[in-house]
Amino acid sequence: MFIPRCAIVVAFRLSWAFATAWAALTAHAAPASIDPACQALASLDGAGQVFEEARTALLAAPRIYRALGADRHPLLLKVLAAGDDPNGCGLSAMTPLAIAITSGDLAAVDILLAHGADIELDGGGAGSPLATALSSGRLEIASHLTERGANIHAPTIFGNMLHLLCANLQMSRDETRQLRLARLMVEQGVPADAPGPRGTTPLMWAVISKNRPMVAFLLERGANPLAMNDRGKTAIDMARKPGNEQVLRLLMEGKERISAPTR
Repeated sequence: MFIPRCAIVVAFRLSWAFATAWAALTAHAAPASIDPACQALASLDGAGQVFEEARTALLAAPRIYRALGADRHPLLLKVLAAGDDPNGCGLSAMTPLAIAITSGDLAAVDILLAHGADIELDGGGAGSPLATALSSGRLEIASHLTERGANIHAPTIFGNMLHLLCANLQMSRDETRQLRLARLMVEQGVPADAPGPRGTTPLMWAVISKNRPMVAFLLERGANPLAMNDRGKTAIDMARKPGNEQVLRLLMEGKERISAPTR
């Protein structure tokens, strides 16, 4: 069954919104102070209930979750020293590490890892913590996790980690860090042109995201602009939309290089 990208994006953003709303609650913030990206979700079905759902879940969650928050690192250290489990999934199936990642709290991430949080445990629905960081747009934390030994070859629901990076679900504009992560993945053997679910390649995701530097990088690394997904569409077909002229030009140049006779 084909699942539209918009449906996948909404699902991930709702998860991110839940974590963001939860982070605001732990800091005793008013609903109006929640991250603007979370506020923007209010028009989506079910998103208007995110804040109250987070409040209800927080009240029933183990105390370690109430020790998360940018101003609560001493409390987090205290509950971990008392034996609280850093790998529990007591808040809507999200681990403390997943919450810290989606909230962008790098210090809490390090504290949790230092106290036994599993760097490969799926605790956010996206896959491993690295996948959670990529899907929530926390590229600084994603880079940090790779430095801490996170498995860049772990599968995700998009395929490999490069698929997830190129999908750019939170529409990050940090192209420098995106390219650095992409280069690391490819150099360590993550396929640059592997088909994911429904035959979608990283190049196709980069085209859909209108990420010109990423498209250029993938083409340089051998990505095929003529590869087809399960619906018979190529990256070139996907680029034939208003506002994507530069990306289309790159793809056509890549096509010409493939078609050019060797001497």
